[in-house]
Amino acid sequence: MSGLRHAILGLLARQPYTGYQIAQLMKRPVGYFWQARHSQIYPELESMSHDDLVAATVINGPGPRPTKEYRLTTAGRTALLDWLGSPVSPLSAGRDDFELRIWSAWLLPPDQVAAMISERRAMVLERQSEYRAILASFPTRMSHGDPRSGEWMTLQMGLGYEEHRLAWCDRMLLTLAAG
Repeated sequence: MSGLRHAILGLLARQPYTGYQIAQLMKRPVGYFWQARHSQIYPELESMSHDDLVAATVINGPGPRPTKEYRLTTAGRTALLDWLGSPVSPLSAGRDDFELRIWSAWLLPPDQVAAMISERRAMVLERQSEYRAILASFPTRMSHGDPRSGEWMTLQMGLGYEEHRLAWCDRMLLTLAAG
């Protein structure tokens, strides 16, 4: 089963959504780590309907075409729980354009590399600020079983990643400045 299916099942475990709402939620990364486009979501929802993982109900909508609201089926919930209970995948390198650029950055003058890292550093600071603002909306204690507890834990993980990225940027900028 694809990661997109798991992301959609996880969203629908929280509440029913239309395809449009799912696409809007995935514009900003779900759980601060997963994104998808309309062109990916609608075919996946259709396939998931065919596989009886989700069911759609036609509701009134703003457009000329029928609006479908999707909900998790029993089979969908079982598939999500089976996946959640399966062994965790081993760590693997992802596809990060910035990391790929850094890998070949030795070809650039140091000031250009420093500018690239400084630009990334500014992005990291902005994301940290966003995460901290979102974190402020959570209660100080989260109880397990609350759907937001998973969001809180994922947000904490994302904040940790950004703290690591910021420290890396600072170390590399110091290294470049030292010559």
